[in-house]
Amino acid sequence: MEHVTCLSHGLHRVAEEVRRHFPKTLLADNSLEFDLAFINANYGNLPKYITTLETSGLLLADAVGIIEKLRNEIGIDKSKMEETIYQKFENAKKEDKREDKKSPTQSAPIQFPSDDEIPLIRAQFYEKYHIHGVVGCIDCTHIYIASVPDDPIHREYMYVNRKNEHSINVQLICDASCRIINVNSKFPGSTHDSFIWKNSEIRNYLKDKYEEGTFKSWLLGDKGYPLEPFLMVPFQENEIQPHSKEENYNRIHKKTRSIIERVNGQLKGRFRCLIKHRMLHYRPQFVSLITIACCVLHNMCKQANLADLDLHEELDIEYERPIPINVNEEIGRGRNSFHRLGQQIRSQIVNQLR
Repeated sequence: MEHVTCLSHGLHRVAEEVRRHFPKTLLADNSLEFDLAFINANYGNLPKYITTLETSGLLLADAVGIIEKLRNEIGIDKSKMEETIYQKFENAKKEDKREDKKSPTQSAPIQFPSDDEIPLIRAQFYEKYHIHGVVGCIDCTHIYIASVPDDPIHREYMYVNRKNEHSINVQLICDASCRIINVNSKFPGSTHDSFIWKNSEIRNYLKDKYEEGTFKSWLLGDKGYPLEPFLMVPFQENEIQPHSKEENYNRIHKKTRSIIERVNGQLKGRFRCLIKHRMLHYRPQFVSLITIACCVLHNMCKQANLADLDLHEELDIEYERPIPINVNEEIGRGRNSFHRLGQQIRSQIVNQLR
């Protein structure tokens, strides 16, 4: 029975719940098909809190809790279980990439908008918030983990965040429809948001596109990020005067950027294994994969117009955390042409706002 009770079965339950709401959706990996009849016929003696989920809506946290209980009851070897689950995730990710090439609209993958899609997203942001050129909002959020084995690859102290707890720091970017268009879940909890941005593939992608002259849009980020031609941040308090254009820019910027905080609340509200008090009891590498899986499912729910489950409690977002000078000297304030170009673009935006 030990191959039965693992996180993949919990994800199967999630898949069934998703398919129940929109049966035409094709999941990334056919191996994720969950045959309830087979399970009932062969494993009918499993505890009742597994079978009751067949008729109830499932949050991913429920699946994780069930797995932990069953692991303790049945005596499953945790390392063996995690290896099986990890391979399942890797297979699903590979299949997702292949499926994405076939039909990107069917599985709602996490993908930064193409050149053809950007004008529509810019128009959506302008319609809602009356600010030009915005294609996404960016922020980081912490996913808490129980503990980290101190080994040469995962040093325990690197996962201790500012609140002296273990976590990974996840960078999210969303569009005007609360759809996640980029996620980076590779970095430990002690990492500053600006460092994640500096070392992310999406920044390199946008930088290359900007230098080619093919990207004339921007993301919105808080004061924890550097000002760049493709990343607009607020003015510092000492840079604005009351009732000035700069103050108006900061007000509209804050209102627009709040959408990423709303996305974070929706994501953690639907998948409660991601909230602080439900911390995940897995290795950081595996927690990263769980986070990505939740983001993909979030997009599928958005695509199907399912009701949102907002999280009405404190979210662990790094609000307005200033960028440390020694973290990112290359893109620090006033030290390169990118910052000056960002200042010029921000000034143009300020003058366009009503």
